[in-house]
Amino acid sequence: MRLRSRILLLSLLLVLAPMALLYVGLRVGVGRRLAEQYEDRVAALADFVEADLGARGLRVAGALETLAETVADDTRLRLAILDGDEAHRGYLIDHAGRAMRLTGLDMLQLQDADGRILSSGHFRNAYDRVEPLLPARLLTDSRAAVLGWARRPEGRFLVLLRARPFTLGGRSFVLTGGVEVDRAFLADLARGSGMAVSLVHAGGALSSDPMLEARLVRLVADDAAPVSAGGATGSGAGAGDAATALAAGHLVRERALSLLPPGGAGDPEPARLLVSVPRAPLTGTLRSLDLWLALVLAATAAGAVALSVWISRAVSRPLADLAAGIEGLDLESPAPGLATDRADEVGEVGRFLDRMLERLRATARDLREAERRATLGELSRQVHHDIRNGVTPLRNVLRHLAQVAADDPAALAGVFAERRRTLESGLAYLEELAGNYARLAVKPARGPVDLGPLLRALPAPGAGVDFHLDVPADLPPVLAETTGLRRIVENLLRNAVESLPDGRGRVSLSAAAAEEDGAPVVRLVVADTGGGIPPEIQARVFDDFYTTKAAGSGLGLSIVRRLASDFGGRIAVDSAPGAGSRFTVTLPAARDKERP
Repeated sequence: MRLRSRILLLSLLLVLAPMALLYVGLRVGVGRRLAEQYEDRVAALADFVEADLGARGLRVAGALETLAETVADDTRLRLAILDGDEAHRGYLIDHAGRAMRLTGLDMLQLQDADGRILSSGHFRNAYDRVEPLLPARLLTDSRAAVLGWARRPEGRFLVLLRARPFTLGGRSFVLTGGVEVDRAFLADLARGSGMAVSLVHAGGALSSDPMLEARLVRLVADDAAPVSAGGATGSGAGAGDAATALAAGHLVRERALSLLPPGGAGDPEPARLLVSVPRAPLTGTLRSLDLWLALVLAATAAGAVALSVWISRAVSRPLADLAAGIEGLDLESPAPGLATDRADEVGEVGRFLDRMLERLRATARDLREAERRATLGELSRQVHHDIRNGVTPLRNVLRHLAQVAADDPAALAGVFAERRRTLESGLAYLEELAGNYARLAVKPARGPVDLGPLLRALPAPGAGVDFHLDVPADLPPVLAETTGLRRIVENLLRNAVESLPDGRGRVSLSAAAAEEDGAPVVRLVVADTGGGIPPEIQARVFDDFYTTKAAGSGLGLSIVRRLASDFGGRIAVDSAPGAGSRFTVTLPAARDKERP
């Protein structure tokens, strides 16, 4: 089959075959997403209403705070409360009523420590009643919004409650106050956003929407079963059934509440705060979506058929030419370009690919050069680092000999004899290092190495460093290579000395035999009393070229890690800022049959 025919058939298959599923899938997906967003909006509104209710409770608490502060400044009130002055008793009884008008509260009462009401603004004749339960409950309730029933002469009413204790003349008192929760209160919570805020309880319902309120009242009245504390209903239409009944025409979110009884005496009455939004806007949006999807999909199907025919006729030949040109591309050698004289998109693609090919060839050359430079740079830094470690003890010995030659020439021969081993060891290390670099990529051969003499032959770190060496005489050999081992130890010692503040402190080097998973190992530990390593840096100390020193190369610890790995071992660090550092190198010990 020719390319043109295949393009036509495949295009029709890819476009027309999924058409039947596209409408259903798109409709279901978008419809579900719209419904989820609508539900998320209702949930957000419910959260906002709940937060707003809490904020209003805090405003009530703020009003009580202000009233508590003003009580101490009212002389007549102090005389009536503290001294029981009968001349000011009427002033005390009327105080709560006056304070209610000033603060906008709908319920306010002042009680002493025994719960006796000294003044009541919403029910003036309630003074001298003893009702200690309500303030006690409010003071132990950590919620920002607490609802309860309060009494007034014409009957009980719903209140958003708070309580504020205070002391006056060394005696304890409490102010209990709140604002009435009525239809206007719930309408203010709804803020005209198209939602309705309702409060449903076993005794009835209250809503910002009068029509919705009448419906909820009927639902609750149909069955007097109370709402359970978990939000489920009894046998009839409590708050949970009310929300279920509203779900047919509304999206509803519930929040659990409880109503304190008048005076706080008795069990709280379970209730639900319902936030509902009509489903009509969502339904209308989905219907409009159905219509537009049908139109768009029909137009798309017709256009896809026409486009498939045109593409099959116009693209097959130039695409074949372009494919032939691409097949001969090679980044390593010159090849014919892909640019053509065509003025259409295929010509533009060919010219673009030709330009991209040139950039890729240039980039490949640059990458090879950058890789070569990076390799040489890394090698040079590593050579510099290793040679510096080998030259440092030689330089120290020569300086010592020069100082002895200047100060006490007669002792020069003896000092030279003492330091001769260090010179020979350093030179042997440099010779072995040169041999290793001559082999370059060759992995060092492992063999039994007696670690004890190697460690004892190391030169002391220098003046100002309290150096301690602990190497047992019966330390078994390790499977390693002498020069590599020395590079490990000298790098760790150098790192420890450089970490000491002002070059003074304690550095210890110890080795001990151990066993891991049934295999013998030797643990080499270098510890210092330096500044330590922060936790966020410990994970990177073994990375190549990572350093926090101004003149550091960032290779010391990475070389140690690589050498330890080459020897079949590992390295770990234990450090904390201000507590020094402890580097532990674990190497495999030579078994009896591997020893010479």
